[in-house]
Amino acid sequence: MLMHHDKDKAIDRLAIIGAGDFGYSVLRLTKEIQYLDTVGFFDDTCQSKTIHGIPVWGALESIEDHWEKKSFDAIVIAIGYNHMKFRSELFTRLKALGIRFASVIHPSTVMATDVVVGEGAILFPGCVLDIGTRIGNNCVLNSSVTVAHDSRIDDHSMCGPGVTLAGLTHVKHSCFLGVGTNVIDNITIEPHVRTGGGTVVIDNLSSHYLYVGVPAHPLKSVPLE
Repeated sequence: MLMHHDKDKAIDRLAIIGAGDFGYSVLRLTKEIQYLDTVGFFDDTCQSKTIHGIPVWGALESIEDHWEKKSFDAIVIAIGYNHMKFRSELFTRLKALGIRFASVIHPSTVMATDVVVGEGAILFPGCVLDIGTRIGNNCVLNSSVTVAHDSRIDDHSMCGPGVTLAGLTHVKHSCFLGVGTNVIDNITIEPHVRTGGGTVVIDNLSSHYLYVGVPAHPLKSVPLE
C-alpha cells in the first residue's frame, strides 16, 4: 500500500511550477493540507515578484539552482492541458536531476487502502478512488473525479471536474478527459486522447484524437504540442 500521507509527510516546503490560475488553485489546495506549505513559484512569463503573497523565484531554468540551495523540499507542475507534451518532458527532465515531486491530495479525497498515487499527482476536493485504482506520476484529477475499481490512469494524464471512470478502465499516458466525461467499464483509452465536456465513452478510443458527443465520436486529430 502506498499512501500519500506516509510518502509526503517529510515534505514541508512546496514549490509550484506555474503562477497562473492553475498555480493559484494548487496554492489554495495546499492551504488545506497540514503538512504542505507553498514557499515559491517558478514561471517563465510572470512579471510579478510575488503572487498571492508567495515569491516568484524566477523562470523554470532557475529550478535546479533553487533545489541545490535547498529552497524547497519538493515541487509540483501546475501547467494546464494545452501543454501536455511540455508537462511530460519537464517532469522527466526534473526527475533526472534528482528533484523530488510531491503528491498534492486534498484531505476530502476518499481512497481505498490499496490505492497507489504516483509522484507529482494533484487531486482536488471530492475525488473518489476505489479499490485497485492506480494513478500515475504527474497526473491531475480535478474536483469530484471518480475512478472505480481496478482502473488505471497512466503518467501525465489529466481529468477535468466530474469525470467518472467505471471499473477496469485503462487511460494511457498524456490523455485529457474533459469535464463530465463518463467512461463505461473495460475501456482502453490510448495515449494523447482528448475528450470534450460531457462525452460518453462506450468503446475503446484511438490515440491522438479529440472525441466528443454521446456516444463519443472522433472530431479531429490531436497533434503533439
